[in-house]
Formats: sequence, structure tokens, C-alpha cells
Amino acid sequence: MRIVNLWSGLAVLTLCCTVSAVAEDEYVAAKLLEKTPLEYPGSAKARRLEGWAYYSYVVGIDGKVDKVTIHDSSGIDVLDQELVRSLRSRVYEPATLNGLPVEEYHGVLPFTFKLIGAPRGAQRGFTRKYKQALTDIAEGDLDEARIKISDLEAVKQRGLYEELYLQVLLAEFNKATGDTDRERVHLSRVMDFYDDGADKGEQLVPPEFFLKYLARSYQLEVQRMMLGEAFGSADWMKNIDPDSELTRKVTAHAESLAAQIEGREFWMKGELLQPVYGGDVGMWQARLIRKEIELKSVVGRLDKILLVCERGRRRLPNDAAEIGWIIPDSWGTCDLGIWGEIGASLVVAELPAGSLAPGLAQ
Repeated sequence: MRIVNLWSGLAVLTLCCTVSAVAEDEYVAAKLLEKTPLEYPGSAKARRLEGWAYYSYVVGIDGKVDKVTIHDSSGIDVLDQELVRSLRSRVYEPATLNGLPVEEYHGVLPFTFKLIGAPRGAQRGFTRKYKQALTDIAEGDLDEARIKISDLEAVKQRGLYEELYLQVLLAEFNKATGDTDRERVHLSRVMDFYDDGADKGEQLVPPEFFLKYLARSYQLEVQRMMLGEAFGSADWMKNIDPDSELTRKVTAHAESLAAQIEGREFWMKGELLQPVYGGDVGMWQARLIRKEIELKSVVGRLDKILLVCERGRRRLPNDAAEIGWIIPDSWGTCDLGIWGEIGASLVVAELPAGSLAPGLAQ
């Protein structure tokens, strides 16, 4: 039997309630009003230091930023401090639920400090060991490759260019070992370095560099039936270079796949993994393409299940397995994020419209 829940803002309505009650609650996301521009620290600029960070923060009910956290970074203190200062300077119109202010969590998000016109490249020692590790992978000597990768990971204050290629190397290594879940994690990290707002001369690498990694991401996402993510990767490729042969192949496949699933239920497979920024909490997230979903086949502990949409968000109960959920169309595009025990797994069924209509639920 499917148990159906209807969402409205942050409210949960069960079958005892009418569908018309869905419109009672309204969630409005926080709106940025002002911020102090981030300034590149002079000491870092003089040494031509670039860096990266993963961060999060909370917008309080007073519109001020609180609980700023740097989860991982390149380890350059002055850059981390400037990022924190800039985030704390922000002032928001707070998020509201039914007109009342509520806290809103932002993160975990990537950030890069990049110098305009800085020469791009890696230290000779890094480049030499990187190439040796690639050779080891190609020759199947994965134990030796792992040793070299560990040496590169131990290098402190890696530049942006070195960090990008380290993530490429980690993706290739995990592909060779058959751990495609970890490969996806590092491919996602590779794409964090793509800056669609930068002029071509300001890009860390040419935009076309990312096409093959997006194509590989698309392949892995389709294998897991994470079609919202897969279609997003295909669209990203079209934005970078719609005329490349690789883009045309992926686009054609995506269009064919979209036609095949029209009106049909499909299941996404998910496993909670350690994020690229570390920690002891596993996570899994996916873009949804349907407004009716069902969580199934949960194995392991789930600590938080969160739906974040353009115009709404909702935390589900942790024991939400085998329960169907109808998301209001007005909420727009939605992402589902799940946190819990590393290695926990689940299935998310995306259902055709009307599958969970209260009058039809069985």
C-alpha cells in the first residue's frame, strides 16, 4: 500500500485532508539585500596564491549570516579568513513560512580564489608524479598509482591548477578500480572548477576541457537512472560547445531517453558516500524531474532527508521509506538531498503525474 503525503510549503497533509488544502502554507526563500565585496588579500596576491574552499552558513531570522563553516579548503589562512569575512557581511531578507521568518541553511558550496592573468600550471614535481600515476593506472599498477596519489594529496597549499588535476587523477583511479560511485564524487569536484561567468582568457582551463568529464558523468548518472542529473550534464555540454561530436552524441542519447521514459515510472539508485570535503557523514543528492516520488528499499541509517526547490523546501521524516510524496508544481525545480551513515543505500522512484493522486492511491 502506498501512503501518500501532499506538501505545501513546510506542511505535510495526509490522505485525511483534501487536495485543496495544499495551498494553505507558503515558503519564501531568503533574498540577498547587500554584501561587502570580497577583497583578494594583499599578502596572497603578492605571492600569487590562489585557493579554494567548501563552505556553508545559515541565514538567521534577523537576516544576518551565522554559523559560517569552512568544511575544507586549500589551507591558505588569509583566503579562508577573507571568505568568512565576506559571508558574514551579507544581509538578507529572511526566509519566511506563512509570513513568519525562519532560518535558512546554505551549503555546502564551492568557492575559488582566482587571480586574473595569473600563469596557469603546476610545479614540476607535481607534474612529474601526476604523469607517472597516470602511466601506472594505464598499466594496471594501481598500488603504485595509489602511493603517488597519496604523495600528491599530502602537498600543502596546492594551487587551483594542481587541485583540478588531482581530482582528474582521482576520478581516473577510481574508474580503474571499478569504484564508480567515488569516481562520480571526484568528477563533480572537477566540474566545480568550471566558471561559466568568466571570460575565456580568465578560465583556469579552456571550457572544452570539461566536455569529456561531463560525458562520463552523464554515462554514470544514466546507469543509476539519476536522470535529472544526467539531463543537466547534457545541457551543460550544449552550453559549452553544442557543435562538438561528443556533445551531439550525448544530446541525441538524452533526447531518446527522455522519450522512452515519458509516462513511465523509473527508479534511481543511491548510496550515501563521504563527500569530497571529508567528514564522517555520508550524503547523496539528485535533481528530480517528476513531482511524485517514493522512497524504497532503504538499507542503513538515514539522518536527514531534505527536499530543496526553487520556491519551497521540506524535511522528510527519516523513516520515509515506502511513502509517496506529491510535490506542488508551484515549487519549481527540486533537488533531493539525503544524509546519514556512509554506505547506506536507497531507491527513489520517480512516478508519472497522477500515480499518487489521493483518489487512486492503493
